[in-house]
Amino acid sequence: MKTDADGTIWPHFSPSNPDRFVSAADLLAGRVPASRLAGHLLLVGTSAIGLEDFRTVPLGTRVPGVEIHAQLLENILTGHSSIAPTTPSTLNSLAWWCWVCSRSSWYL
Repeated sequence: MKTDADGTIWPHFSPSNPDRFVSAADLLAGRVPASRLAGHLLLVGTSAIGLEDFRTVPLGTRVPGVEIHAQLLENILTGHSSIAPTTPSTLNSLAWWCWVCSRSSWYL
């Protein structure tokens, strides 16, 4: 996976899908068929809000940290990631000037 010079990665986030989660209690109690996990990687994590491991992703939703790890792993395995803006300060300046010009009246 490509990174910026400082090691920053730009993952492609997909919407959260509850079908991708398996309850640890169900797994330990034997209520999850082996076929459900066969051929998949398993990450163990928490989704308890009290543990404060929720982060907001660019899609605007808050997801558990383990889901972010899973999506990063998926990006690595599929070779898919987002492309970082090459000059964010320039793009921000351009966006700001476009906004200013759209709100201003110009007189000669």
